[in-house]
Amino acid sequence: MINITSKRKWPILALLLIIFYIIIFYFVLTYKFPLDFSSLYYAGQNLIEGINPYSSLFANHLEQSRELPANLNPPFAILLFSPLNYLSFINALTFWSIFSFILGLIGAYISFKYAFSKSFIKKNWPYLYIFYLSFFATIIDTAIAQLGALILFLIMIGYHFYKKHNDYAAGLSWGIIISIKLFPALLFIYALIKKRYKICACIIIVFFLSWLIPFLIYGNTIFTKYFITLSKVDWYGDNWNGGVYGLISRFFVDTNYNANNLIAAKITFCIIFFISMIFYIYKLKIMEKENIEHKSFCFTLVMMLILSPFGWLYYFPILILPLSLIILAAIINNKSILTLILCFICLDFINFPIDYTSIDNMESFASKLTIHSFYFYGLLILLYLVNKMKAVDQSSYVLENTTKRLDYNYVIILFCIFSFNIFVFLLSLSKPFLN
Repeated sequence: MINITSKRKWPILALLLIIFYIIIFYFVLTYKFPLDFSSLYYAGQNLIEGINPYSSLFANHLEQSRELPANLNPPFAILLFSPLNYLSFINALTFWSIFSFILGLIGAYISFKYAFSKSFIKKNWPYLYIFYLSFFATIIDTAIAQLGALILFLIMIGYHFYKKHNDYAAGLSWGIIISIKLFPALLFIYALIKKRYKICACIIIVFFLSWLIPFLIYGNTIFTKYFITLSKVDWYGDNWNGGVYGLISRFFVDTNYNANNLIAAKITFCIIFFISMIFYIYKLKIMEKENIEHKSFCFTLVMMLILSPFGWLYYFPILILPLSLIILAAIINNKSILTLILCFICLDFINFPIDYTSIDNMESFASKLTIHSFYFYGLLILLYLVNKMKAVDQSSYVLENTTKRLDYNYVIILFCIFSFNIFVFLLSLSKPFLN
């Protein structure tokens, strides 16, 4: 049986990680981070008070009121989270931070369940969770109280129901997450190509009802204001956007936001999006014939981030399943050293710890297309590796029966990549105290 390393070593790593997350939660609950949850909370407060939730928002829980970024969540998402507005901000934040953290752990477990054998998980579950919690996307999602863990949970619980042929539960899970964030809508096409028509019908019904409810309560105005707000956003080129539109924006758009460049960026994105959708459907049909378990689903997860206009870093926890499978397949079937190198480059790029940088503050055109575009290149490499992955489902059987031990050098490489995230993040936390 493959054993990653000695059982005696994981408690020390776990203890260090627990201390690290205690520090993160302390900074979250003392408002040391700019929290995205604030925009969602105060948008809900505006909605309850009859004020436009897409107008200027201000954080009233701070000693000095501070203007917040515009709320970009659909009306249904604001309505869904509005019960938290009956709590004080600190209580709502505490509840959401703990609740979403738990949802992320459950979502990660479901991912591991479909990537590894039961015996492997039983023997090495501490290391799997250590890697998940050390993932830079997980750290950032926790630190700014975003929705990445919720998205991971709903997508993976939906996939679990999909595999169990519980179509109504799968359609409900995927319909809810598509209603909250539009980019997982690729799951509808995935289910359609797979001829799971009950799931498709459920997704349509849930999505229709979730958008109908706020329409019946607040009228068409709230949707008009939502789409107007989306049209005014100029964040697309910021470096945490790993989608193709982020790369296009960094290529075309300068700090002056020239109108012609903006139009060129939008046209280029529309063309690439259309071609990519044809490519996605074509590849999905090929993968359907290959019948390699999880491959087409993993391909869908990567594509939805690449094609999303907002493929933000804190949504990357949904990549836990494809990352687990491509790394496992490369290590077990390491016939190609090039594939193995690509796996670690992909993981390094997707996991690269860098502060949020707006397109206005990027040093040069070269930096825009290199260091500030690492997340896009990581997604592109991951898409290639998932597409080329052979017999992914058989890796679990290898784990069940092999007597070969996993080369400890691989573990060292992975540990270095992930521990670097924690070091850089702690260093950024220490800046206010060093200045």
